[in-house]
Amino acid sequence: MVTEQFERKDIRKPSLGEPVVVDALVRQFATRVIDTWTAFLVGEPGFEVPLANIGKDARDMAAIFLGRNDSYDRTPWNADNRLGVYLRSLLPEESQDYGDPGSALFMWFAYQVAKACEVAESDQNAEEACRRLEPIIQDVIAWLLHVRH
Repeated sequence: MVTEQFERKDIRKPSLGEPVVVDALVRQFATRVIDTWTAFLVGEPGFEVPLANIGKDARDMAAIFLGRNDSYDRTPWNADNRLGVYLRSLLPEESQDYGDPGSALFMWFAYQVAKACEVAESDQNAEEACRRLEPIIQDVIAWLLHVRH
């Protein structure tokens, strides 16, 4: 009997140091917040308490960006003693409220997305809501990458 040995080739994980990866994660989170809010408004089962869904998602995103999710290649910045400290200084009250600076960032961001949804609903102007939200998205991405824009 012949036994073949296969070498495991390292599969490259998405890097939290790559702007395209961070951009996609932030925008996907925003989309999930919008989808959750919409599901709540139309009474979809499982979305009776949208904050619970969004809170879990925020904690999952915090785990990614604070280096606690092994599905992503983290950078030295993606640690509680670096990004975590930075986020605590940006969002001190939210960090205290949520107990975790990463969760605080994404809950703060979810609130900004929800406010944009309200603008879109009340003014029937999604384009204006997106225009207002884009600078906030860019700020969140810059904070997570620790770059100025």
